[in-house]
Amino acid sequence: MTLTQNSPIFLLGGQRSGTTALAYSLSNAFSDNNGIFTVNGKLLYYLNRWLTFEDLYHRHFRVDEIIYSLKRKLPGGRDIESWLTYTEKILNHFSKEVADGKHFDPYLLANSIMHECYQPFGMWGEKYNEYLIHFDYLNKILPEAKIILLYRNPITVAKSVEEWKGYRPWKPSNKENMIDKWTIWHERILSQVSELGNERLLVIEYDQMCNNQETEKLSNFVGIDLESYLINMKSQRESNYDINNLPKNTQNIIKQLETYKKIGVI
Repeated sequence: MTLTQNSPIFLLGGQRSGTTALAYSLSNAFSDNNGIFTVNGKLLYYLNRWLTFEDLYHRHFRVDEIIYSLKRKLPGGRDIESWLTYTEKILNHFSKEVADGKHFDPYLLANSIMHECYQPFGMWGEKYNEYLIHFDYLNKILPEAKIILLYRNPITVAKSVEEWKGYRPWKPSNKENMIDKWTIWHERILSQVSELGNERLLVIEYDQMCNNQETEKLSNFVGIDLESYLINMKSQRESNYDINNLPKNTQNIIKQLETYKKIGVI
């Protein structure tokens, strides 16, 4: 595995942690530099669900289900229409190859699909919150990917989730349960990131990013001067909450994130 200037960038973070706002800024920056950054593109997420050893053994890769899911709620970001059109073409191509018995390893095939679908755009990246809890799959399929982990005070997150509107059946019923969910999501990735090293992992905190304290690090990590793209990033709510009353395991997660942010992976 070799890291290059064009290694894919994946933005990870819990729900209501500011990942969508940052993702749209990255989408603009990538597009202006002949690349693409999809916001909730979800392709790798769907491959994890719909591409298995059993599927390949039976030569039955249901790309129709994936294409339908991709279009059910369109991804965000610039140049998304051309990406979707090209992705549909690539998925159909590989589905025919699977039907002809040309593929046997779902992990190798997923790697090929991801690179082929983003290949026309040069540098590329993607944001989807659930990659935080499927990081082991992401890391196996794209071991060269660089990871931005954006975190936010879990009390702020819980307050934001409480005010969430619309159909979200997976929304916890109270602040305490949301803090527990935040903790579980971050426990998963923090148990796996020690192998990444500073070249592949950047941990940043949302409010510090909004205060322009993380811009230089983000720019160096991505390989684009992001100052003009992040200038309008503002925090909309107070986040200076005392974390000492949080559960001990949540406090430990916050301490780990702060350590990784300051000195990198140990």
